[in-house]
Amino acid sequence: MSMKRLLTNVKVAFAVAFGTLVLKGLYLTFRSYVVNYGDGFDAKSTFEQPRVIVFWHNGQIIMVISAKELFGHLKRRKIYTLISPHSDGRIIASVARRFKIDSVAGSSSKRGGPASRELVEKALGGSHVAITPDGPRGPVYEMKPGAVRISQLSGAWIVPLGVAADRCWRLKSWDRMIVPKPFARIALVVGAPIEVPEQLEGSRFDEIRMKVEEQMNSLMKEAESYFNA
Repeated sequence: MSMKRLLTNVKVAFAVAFGTLVLKGLYLTFRSYVVNYGDGFDAKSTFEQPRVIVFWHNGQIIMVISAKELFGHLKRRKIYTLISPHSDGRIIASVARRFKIDSVAGSSSKRGGPASRELVEKALGGSHVAITPDGPRGPVYEMKPGAVRISQLSGAWIVPLGVAADRCWRLKSWDRMIVPKPFARIALVVGAPIEVPEQLEGSRFDEIRMKVEEQMNSLMKEAESYFNA
């Protein structure tokens, strides 16, 4: 192994260890963790079936930290998400794995087709699939069709989520990434599952996509309003 390769591996290992330590440290400081199950349905039983879980790109950090709260009761069902194949993405994937979230390498601009097919296979095999449908570059809060297509092909219903923190930093990224501050309270709002018919094309496909987008924006506002109640 060359010295350059060795240094790269050391830097990656350090970044993964540091990122994991920071996120786990944040998790331990949260004053309360609120999970709102939406319309009164039992989210725990909902997640006992394979689902396509969708949330906006700027809620990724909250969702990584929150995985135990939402899915900790599921001992055997895995969660897969789509993460960029670039070096930064692989670091994020390694950190996510420390929180029991596996990944498929790809994005809408890199390996989009093969990665989507792999996620369909994961859902057909009994795993959850987690998607940020406005990523990787936006526009923010506008849903691309990938999650609906994965749901259609796999038969796994879509579950929209809204997340918020009462105290957070906002990064200067295109999506204004949310980073909860120490001792923040976190709100998660889980929407009712949405079935996507197997035979779905044209305007009907776009209707479903828009329905999910509207649900996600509504749940996000509900999560944000929780702290004003």
